[in-house]
Amino acid sequence: MNLLRVCGLAALIGGSVLLAACASTPGSSDPPAYAAYAGEPINQFTAFRFDNFEVLGDDTLAIWTRNNEAYLLRVWSTCQDLRLVMHIAMSSTGPTVSRGDSIRVRDQDCPIQEIRKIDIVRYKKDRAAAIAAAKAQAAGKVPAGAAK
Repeated sequence: MNLLRVCGLAALIGGSVLLAACASTPGSSDPPAYAAYAGEPINQFTAFRFDNFEVLGDDTLAIWTRNNEAYLLRVWSTCQDLRLVMHIAMSSTGPTVSRGDSIRVRDQDCPIQEIRKIDIVRYKKDRAAAIAAAKAQAAGKVPAGAAK
């Protein structure tokens, strides 16, 4: 999983929120399927802090505002080097992040085209169930009702 973890605290710098992160082992598995857990597009969300972000593609990233609260953001396709970033900044000066605000990636502003809230609780439950089923199958214990 190409997961970027926050190494430091989110800080307000010059009117924009800076997210500092460090990369885990890139390419160790496929990116999570957050899109399947994302709701309908929304215009904005409120966040008083940003805990983490994960780049999911050339124009998509997930941003965590709390342990069980995350948003899937899609930026304009003209944003370059999104997959390579270790730090991003948000253009919003207050706690509200809206469509049309930008994510600063290196020397470019990447306008947010779409925001969707991710149902992280459901994602974590489904993932835990899938891991438990895989472990049971590996141990030769297929759960009742499961096909071999």
